[in-house]
Amino acid sequence: MEFRVLGPVGLWLAGNEVDLGPARQRCVLAAFLLNDGQPLSTEAAIARVWGEEAPARSRELLYIYISRLRKALRAADGVQLRRSSGGYLLDVPQHAIDASQFTRLTVEATTGLSGDDRGLDSATRVERFRSALALWRGTPLDGLSGAWIEGTREYLRRRRLKALENCFDLELQLGNHSALVNELSDLVDLHPTMEPLVGQLMLALYRSGRQASALAAFRDARRVLIDDYGLEPGPALRELEHAILVNDPSLDLQPAIAGTTCSAGAGPDAVSAAPVSTVPASAVVAAGALAERTPRELPADVAGFTGRAIEIAALNSQLTDSADRLSTPAGVTLITGTAGVGKTALAVHWAHQINDRFPDGQLYVNLRGYSTDVPISPIQALTSLLRSLGMPTEQIPIDVAEAAALYRSLLAGRRALILLDNARSATQVRPLLPGRPGCLVLVTSRDRLGGLIARDGAQQLALKVLDAGDACQLLSQVIGVDRGQAERRAVGELAEVCAYLPLALRIAAANINGRPLHRIADHVVRLRRDDHLMALAVEGDEETAVGAAFDASYKSIPPAAQRMFRLLGLVPGPDFTAPAAAALAVLDPDEAGRVLERLADAHLISEHAAGRFAFHDLLRRYARARAVAEDGEADRTAAVRRLFDWYLHNVDAAGIRLYPQRFRLPIPETDRTLPIVDFPDPAGALHWLGAERRNLIEAAQHAVTQRGSAAPVGDSFRYAA
Repeated sequence: MEFRVLGPVGLWLAGNEVDLGPARQRCVLAAFLLNDGQPLSTEAAIARVWGEEAPARSRELLYIYISRLRKALRAADGVQLRRSSGGYLLDVPQHAIDASQFTRLTVEATTGLSGDDRGLDSATRVERFRSALALWRGTPLDGLSGAWIEGTREYLRRRRLKALENCFDLELQLGNHSALVNELSDLVDLHPTMEPLVGQLMLALYRSGRQASALAAFRDARRVLIDDYGLEPGPALRELEHAILVNDPSLDLQPAIAGTTCSAGAGPDAVSAAPVSTVPASAVVAAGALAERTPRELPADVAGFTGRAIEIAALNSQLTDSADRLSTPAGVTLITGTAGVGKTALAVHWAHQINDRFPDGQLYVNLRGYSTDVPISPIQALTSLLRSLGMPTEQIPIDVAEAAALYRSLLAGRRALILLDNARSATQVRPLLPGRPGCLVLVTSRDRLGGLIARDGAQQLALKVLDAGDACQLLSQVIGVDRGQAERRAVGELAEVCAYLPLALRIAAANINGRPLHRIADHVVRLRRDDHLMALAVEGDEETAVGAAFDASYKSIPPAAQRMFRLLGLVPGPDFTAPAAAALAVLDPDEAGRVLERLADAHLISEHAAGRFAFHDLLRRYARARAVAEDGEADRTAAVRRLFDWYLHNVDAAGIRLYPQRFRLPIPETDRTLPIVDFPDPAGALHWLGAERRNLIEAAQHAVTQRGSAAPVGDSFRYAA
């Protein structure tokens, strides 16, 4: 069984081609085959197949194509196109797809490591490259069209050219220059401005005793570059021309390099035979060992770091007494928490405390998962990390899988600390994980990143706000101990107003420092009077603001979760459950539960008891402000009415179960879609009333205060009030 995309899209079984239908249907199959074995959403599939010109019936047409493909794939054992995660997943062994085979072979050839981590000598690496290149049968995705197809086709072509360059480098090291001349000549004719190929052709000609032809190849390339782009060749090609003119001995084949092997676990020298993409005159294509480089990239330690003794002890417990090993094979520690809770501060501070355990360096990447900028992609992060480890930019693969394999090879046998800050998702982090124990990866995120815990063995530390004592100490350190002591009570009130959130505390302290003639107590009064979130900002620095931090978290969640978040901000009580949220947002309780879990994963709410969720005080204010800004008054009023109706009818149902003999006043008819609790016995009713006691009191008080207002929300509760 073989699925082909490196040529016409097709499926071959026992030497016979399977009819996969018209071009559009084969495009659907290609969209799944090139999705790395991951589910593909319906929307993404439509975008790949039709792009911006998707017809109104595109969803219906997609279902038809998928149904037909399922029938065509029945003959292929173990292959299934099934629904998964809001879309579809093509279950097919990756080794049965030519593009996946191409990736595997080129990764092994590039890194010099086989699938079982055995080191490969140069000749074997060339064989891997040649096997990968033999999988190409013409133009990739031939016969298909569309924006996604064209972009993917160009990407695959670039990967093939990169594999050819790397293969030629190795073959030139092995002395195969004469055999390469014709192949390189044909490629340079097709790509006359690709200087690495031109340099390889020049070297192959020179070593074959054809000095004049090598210089002619340079002149031809120079003419095309000047005529088409107005550019001179780059310095590497010019240096090579000069070296050929003077018969520089460095151009001769270096015997010591032929047959070089790449052994696993050999640290930075593990890729000593890594291919070179350009041809400098001094070393030409001799792939020398990477220069030793010990990165020290941690940001500066946090000034006035305060508290977190329990959390630091928990982090230290993940390191054994021996400096040689981590307590977990994966060596991944995940620090999560809401915006502004101090995740980065703790990670940086702890990293500085333990950096002597990692003598091979400390790497840092801000993944910008919640920044106003676009999040860093895995290939961008890998490029940065590989450069930090000493890999020249021109030698870094453009494919994520190849770059990740090279990264793992460079870290094999090394003890390094990698701090990945502000991660958005597990898929953003996973390619950046080392392949062997010895390194520590420290990840910070506003999301729980459950995939890293489940699949990669990450140890999670969920960070909460500071306690009152540490919050006051932090304020005093920033404001000044003497000033803090002079207004100890005001410092405590300021910490309370800031809800003990480190970001809010530091912003408030910075603003106080900017007004040395004002009392701390005056600042507290202003914060209580004004909009908290608007006041908790640093002038001239838009991103250093509590509201801006919350904005980034809010915008990262789906629209349905955003709506639920806003409506929950209207709840007068201290906490809420899935049935209460279902009444508020008109959802099925199971669906409401899933939305609450998503909000908790993003640390916009927290689960303080089984099935019971609550807000951080500042996040409650933020949610309420969002509701006022985005939801009409009628919608807000209707949502609170539904919640109060839910409370009232459940109280009535509990009362009937507990005191069936008592006379009761009739209550208003309820919306029959409200999820009323079915109390099986008096004990269940009593338990529910106890759990909801504070919410019921707050709801009754809210109803009283709203009675008679222009838009009352407490009519349903007048009976209880």
